[in-house]
Amino acid sequence: MTPLIGTISDSVMLGTAIHVDAIGSNFDGQSPQNLDIQWDFGDTDASGRDQNHNRMRGFNAAHLYTAPGTYTIGLTITDPLGNATQATRQVTIAPDTRTLLTVNSQSQLNSLNNIASNTRVEFVGSAFSLTHSIGLGGNVVLTSANADGSRTRLNAVDGLYEFFTVNGNNVTIGDLSLDTPSRAGVGGSAGTAMGFEASGQRQNLTLENCELLNLNHVFVGNSKPAGVLFQDNAAPVVGGLRGHIAWAEGSRWTYVGNTTASNSQSIITAATNISLINISDNSFSRSASGGVSLDYGPEYIYIGGNKFNRAKTQTNGTWTGVIVDKARYIRFERNDVNQADIIVRAGTAQTTFTNNVFTYESNFYAAFQFNLGYDAGKGLTVEDIVVSHNTLRPNGFGMAGFMVHNPPSGLTIEGNLFDATGMGVGVEQRSGMYTKVPLSALTIGNNAWVLPSAGYNGAYQY
Repeated sequence: MTPLIGTISDSVMLGTAIHVDAIGSNFDGQSPQNLDIQWDFGDTDASGRDQNHNRMRGFNAAHLYTAPGTYTIGLTITDPLGNATQATRQVTIAPDTRTLLTVNSQSQLNSLNNIASNTRVEFVGSAFSLTHSIGLGGNVVLTSANADGSRTRLNAVDGLYEFFTVNGNNVTIGDLSLDTPSRAGVGGSAGTAMGFEASGQRQNLTLENCELLNLNHVFVGNSKPAGVLFQDNAAPVVGGLRGHIAWAEGSRWTYVGNTTASNSQSIITAATNISLINISDNSFSRSASGGVSLDYGPEYIYIGGNKFNRAKTQTNGTWTGVIVDKARYIRFERNDVNQADIIVRAGTAQTTFTNNVFTYESNFYAAFQFNLGYDAGKGLTVEDIVVSHNTLRPNGFGMAGFMVHNPPSGLTIEGNLFDATGMGVGVEQRSGMYTKVPLSALTIGNNAWVLPSAGYNGAYQY
């Protein structure tokens, strides 16, 4: 293999993220979803300790440096046999020379309609009301600058469509709190402001360390931006987010270190042929269906190290953690999945699920469901799917580990542990494998089915 580091830009101003990807590498014919791709952004303190999110995995990644300088980014690609190859690339973070604009009064904010390019806006004050959307030019940073380190809260008036419209490249929004306070405790999205959207196809947009309270969608990326970083944001209010954290289209999206309480739509929806998504080390909670939805042809997707949690307000059943529909080159690994399932629809190919832990405390259907939407006439099926070395611990009523609805074209289930010692008696789904297709159509091996009593099956064909 010959690794190659691709970037949007090798030189940016401090406050703007660096985006990298590995898909220009020569994988020597190996399936990319089976490779371990690791990044080291070379960002350490004086003692050599990693700075925030210095190391990541995935086909793409992004990093927000906190000091100017020249940094060496390392890429290591390891194949399933343990053979590793490396590459490096230098990037330059220039000092911040943007014009400083301090906003410290309501009247000043009321008169601010557009922020010129090459401006750093620092909000000073606990809270301000926002009556109109503000346009952001290129190379703009928005942040709080309160002496106590607290975030300034921007309160949208009822009915405001969005806080910001991005009209340029290299825009960072950080350390702010965004809210529509009049909608607190009120259901539905009507009258609730959206965070921001881009006018035209922009690149290198960052939302970092923001508090997201009563909002509709946080960001709708249907303008297909290239390079989007969501890092260390928190949506702590149950039901506060009425829409998506992001509707992702375009390329090179990275979500890292974010936390959400339950919201009413899919947390992240990636759609319409988006390429390169990294969803790492987040904690997502939901009270209804839809966590991460990968629809209509996304490719090169890494989902790793996340917690998918059932919302505490839900009394029974599961929510859908991830829906994969007509996507390919997906690696889903090291996730902690609680009371959520994975649906892999027909048209999905080249996908690996490995080293995840699934736990279920109440009733639901199956941890994995494969090949919904199968259409033999159109040749629409799942293809080259590997599920290996996962741990499934059902403690509820009538749960199956793996459910196969229609004939696949390459589905391997091997080396998994199905520990059902705490599972209650079910109806038919009281098995590790519950399949509508002959077992001979699947590749199944070296799984451990730990079943509680008689009447349970390692595999059940219906």
